[in-house]
Amino acid sequence: MNRITLFLSIIVIFHGNTQAKGPNDTTPAKPNVLIILADDLGFTDIGAYGSEIATPNIDALAKTGLSFSQFYNTARFWSTRAALMTGYYAQQVRWEFRQAPLHVIDVVPTILALAGAKKSFKAPAAPGKSFVSLFNHEATIERDAIWWLHDGHKAIRMGDWKAMAPKNEPWQLYNLANDRIESVDLAKKHPEKLNDLINKWKQYTTEFTKQSIAE
Repeated sequence: MNRITLFLSIIVIFHGNTQAKGPNDTTPAKPNVLIILADDLGFTDIGAYGSEIATPNIDALAKTGLSFSQFYNTARFWSTRAALMTGYYAQQVRWEFRQAPLHVIDVVPTILALAGAKKSFKAPAAPGKSFVSLFNHEATIERDAIWWLHDGHKAIRMGDWKAMAPKNEPWQLYNLANDRIESVDLAKKHPEKLNDLINKWKQYTTEFTKQSIAE
């Protein structure tokens, strides 16, 4: 089992509350806690613990923060993550799988839903959806599509259908209901379905681009 400090492969940083307090406020300051879980990080991979690698920013945090010299992890990323999130050993945690398609844009709406919070500013409706309903049982997350664009690579998923196009290459089409590994390109067999997805991708791209430059 690996023993890690400052990073347990985790950096645990405690700093004083930065919120302004009134002159008569005697409430004890609450700490701000930041936890960073790093994979494949050894005990001496940080400058503060003798590493030959320069890590000045982390070293500065270690110098002004709180460090531990006997803080254990579970020697694996997945099990450390489970323990970190639940307070239980990974072997105690019951894992369940959900089939609903999700995206990272769904994380913030889920956190807001759990906290009972609402947006305090005016903004276009977020495409992300809360997946709180999946915590107890399988459910359907109602959405029109999931959209991707990165460095010229494009994709969109609507229901079980996914269209994707690597940079400077033709669009491809897959039915994820029976081809989750996207091995059979159905673009020629279902051209109308492909065109529907491409048009929807273009519609989203135009909409999101306008939002990104709006005042």
